[in-house]
Amino acid sequence: MTIQTLSINSNYHDIESFSNVIKECHLNGTSLLALHLNILSLPAKMDDMKELIADMQSHHVFIDFILLCETWLNENNSDGCNIPGYTFIQTNRKHKKGGGVAMYIKSDIKFKIRTDLAIFEEGLFESIFIETHDNTIVGEVYRIPNANIQTSMKHYDNILRKLRDKTRVIIGGDHNVDLLKLDSLPIASDLFDNLLANSFIPTITKPTRITHSSATLIDNIFVNYDHKINLASGILISHISDHYPVFCALTIPKPNKPIAITRMQRKITESALEHISNTLSNIDWNYLDNMAMEESYSNFSATLIEILDRYAPLKCINISQSHVIKEPWMSNGLRKSSQTALKLYKLTIGKSQWDKSYTKYQIYRRNYKRIKREAKQIYYN
Repeated sequence: MTIQTLSINSNYHDIESFSNVIKECHLNGTSLLALHLNILSLPAKMDDMKELIADMQSHHVFIDFILLCETWLNENNSDGCNIPGYTFIQTNRKHKKGGGVAMYIKSDIKFKIRTDLAIFEEGLFESIFIETHDNTIVGEVYRIPNANIQTSMKHYDNILRKLRDKTRVIIGGDHNVDLLKLDSLPIASDLFDNLLANSFIPTITKPTRITHSSATLIDNIFVNYDHKINLASGILISHISDHYPVFCALTIPKPNKPIAITRMQRKITESALEHISNTLSNIDWNYLDNMAMEESYSNFSATLIEILDRYAPLKCINISQSHVIKEPWMSNGLRKSSQTALKLYKLTIGKSQWDKSYTKYQIYRRNYKRIKREAKQIYYN
């Protein structure tokens, strides 16, 4: 699997073209929008930050999560960092200057801070994580330049392994790993392989920090790949920092109108039955006695169907999705139990038969099968 095969095309945008991308996302479904930026001192850039947000909102772009690193915040300079419409959370250094990670979360999003996922080692590897009410995990990571490679990869591995089975994960960050050098930089290929091994993909594919002498891809937003969700990402041209802001929009497509489930059915009324009975009674069936068995059956069947079509014709009936039950004895309760059994089974994958999860699954499955068998017997009795 490579970035190219997933058709990720993270182009550069000004505010206007950025807003067009987001508008298109909203037309196609419900979007979740995250923006990452290495701010290089939030207190010094506070006015610029508010101006950037106001400019986006004037173009009808409302960011759900603004992920920041190198905030340079401490207990003396963080009071003036609130922005109307957002909840602000932060993790700052206590012993060294610089660094730090923070998030602005849109005020209407309920969340809890996930300290169990975050790793914060001052001057080495700094991160912050939250989980929203709909189980979306959002994080920001700052890997400090020249930090120990083995330690860094261990931290990435610990975080990604914990998140690999989550429904939706967004991790922004300045990783100080140039993913443009996959073939020549071992840490870049190691990080990329680690991402793919845990079902994550980088959404930015072009340089995010461009100087007169270099162009590097060190800022990114990682997401766990889901083919059901449309992905749009890009790089915002801005002079707020010497790192460009990067964004990612995850769009859950609008559900298609369910395909109608149909079946052919005859409407047998009392009146139709009377007409069918009278017509059959008035037919002299003796002519069938002079025919071979198969020919006799074919003639009888054709006559019967012709009479049924005359008084009770076949009609196409639509069946509501909510009324479809695969077997007549499968109640809603049994269907829910079937789903629960499947969830319990998934928890046993890769574990030994003596694991508690496997025992729990076995007990639940036996009870489910017993109840389903009894329901079937009751139905047929």
